[in-house]
Amino acid sequence: MQPSKVLCFNIGGEALKKVQAAAEAVGTAVIAVPQSDFAQTLGALIGVLPRENKMCFSPFQEPMLIMSGFDRAKMDTFLDTLKKEGVYIPYKAMVTPVNLTWQCDALIEELKKEHEQMKKMRQKNE
Repeated sequence: MQPSKVLCFNIGGEALKKVQAAAEAVGTAVIAVPQSDFAQTLGALIGVLPRENKMCFSPFQEPMLIMSGFDRAKMDTFLDTLKKEGVYIPYKAMVTPVNLTWQCDALIEELKKEHEQMKKMRQKNE
């Protein structure tokens, strides 16, 4: 089984330091993904699929955090720590068998759609 990892996209400065501290507390490595790797698949970034020589034609600026190899307890502890530290990253996901082969720029587009749908549902229920 692969060790757990956190992939950070467009997260820097104090927020990255807090993500690193929260990850370290649960025994997880952090990878700050450079924009030059945004066209890679999640599987390539976590080291289970080969890297490809692709260019990212739709780089994104929004912060995104992807967790890999987390069980429920580790994920809850990690996310609770970020919340307590005041780190807000709107786009978060787990690596799954379904999204393992997705490129990062495709994943954030999917997360944006889900985020909007959830926002609409909350507004509807208010």
